Order: sequence, then structure tokens, then C-alpha cells
Amino acid sequence: MSEPKPKYKYKWREWSMDTRRFTIESDRKLSEEELDDIGRDGSFHAEVGDLHKKERHLWDSNEDGIYITFDGTDYGDDAQSDSWEVKA
Repeated sequence: MSEPKPKYKYKWREWSMDTRRFTIESDRKLSEEELDDIGRDGSFHAEVGDLHKKERHLWDSNEDGIYITFDGTDYGDDAQSDSWEVKA
């Protein structure tokens, strides 16, 4: 015996903006492109692990002496949502 097919079906989603803050330290001046590369480096985020600890990490075993410290997360309080009907 199959379940009855619903008359209506909807999709719903929610999103907000969280902001992760880092301090990047270097022995040389970094370009904006380098800062973006460092900030977006997914392997660094995985390496940090427990982001609740404020620990200094060497970035990418780099000989340039670039260090990153996780400073915290500001959680978005401006959640947005929408919904729409889809074919049942």
C-alpha cells in the first residue's frame, strides 16, 4: 500500500550571513590577492579544526612566515527566508 500523494508541495529555505574574523601576520607586505587567497584557503579552515580556540597557525607550511589567528565568528541575526510552491 503506497502513501497518499500530497495535494501541495513547497520548498523553503533560510539563509543568514555569518562573519568569521582572522588576523593575518606576515614578515612582508601582502597584496590584496594574497590576502584573499589566504582567507579563502579551505585547507587552512580544515587545519584549524576547533575554531573556538584563538591559536596562531602557520599558513600552508609557508617559508614566508605568514601566520593566521582565528579571532571569532559574528553570527548573522538577519535571517532571510522564502518559500515557493512546486508541482506535487
